[in-house]
Amino acid sequence: MLIFLLTSLLINVEGGAALLIGSQQAKYTFNHSAVLLPNYTNNGFRQEINAQTGVIHVSVENRPIRSHTKPLLVPQLGFHLKSLESQLREQDIRTMAEQVAVILNWLRLHIEYSNQTLTYHQISQNTESVSGEAPKMKTRREDESSYRIQQILSARRADCVGLSELAVFIFNKLGIHSRFVTGVAFKKDDPARLLLEGDVLHRWIEVYYPDAGWIFSDPSGKVNYVEATYVVLGVWGEHPIEPMIQNLFGKELEILIFQNGFKLFSLIPDLDGRVGVRPNMLFK
Repeated sequence: MLIFLLTSLLINVEGGAALLIGSQQAKYTFNHSAVLLPNYTNNGFRQEINAQTGVIHVSVENRPIRSHTKPLLVPQLGFHLKSLESQLREQDIRTMAEQVAVILNWLRLHIEYSNQTLTYHQISQNTESVSGEAPKMKTRREDESSYRIQQILSARRADCVGLSELAVFIFNKLGIHSRFVTGVAFKKDDPARLLLEGDVLHRWIEVYYPDAGWIFSDPSGKVNYVEATYVVLGVWGEHPIEPMIQNLFGKELEILIFQNGFKLFSLIPDLDGRVGVRPNMLFK
């Protein structure tokens, strides 16, 4: 069964974060028309739908990004993000790719992953701004997002939605363009066939590099890549997410083939061992 192939996915590496090179391939099928899913390509990731067979092909290439974009200036990030602010200012960070790695590593270390994040109505009445700035007039959606981020930072726990929202919040503070992605990510212990409902749906992010384009990351521990076990249902701002989920809710997605060609190139001792990193430059 495919479940045994998935056990090769990286979980934890002693001595630092794993710098991964190589490629992965996967093939999926729906018990419904896969044509509803988008064909999607960015720097390192490709998802192609076969309209005749309904088969979904996903391929990932962890070749070096080779982005030379300089790191952005670090503003005041607020009380709960002081330690991150210090790291970004004090470490010898030479590219935006390194800046992204430091931010996502900080999230992995400081925010506990939880399947249960408090809802807007459960949030405390503390209305202090996360950034320390004077409150401004906001829409209800912006207000809910602000409270949600405040609660995540106070409680230090979040689900994949909360982690992605916090990552995008921090990137926006620095002027790094990013956006949400909704899809499915097969985990090591998952069966080969998943029913699309509830917590099976996953959220991660896409970060824009001016000299390399859009690149996926997952705040749960993947920097500048995701694996071929990820299937994109929609990228926010590019695809109609809600109609897609409504049409596919309750359908079954099955992974048929998974080929793992990732190799450990080296370790990054300054980053957590639960984090995997796609290289930007192999040699400097």
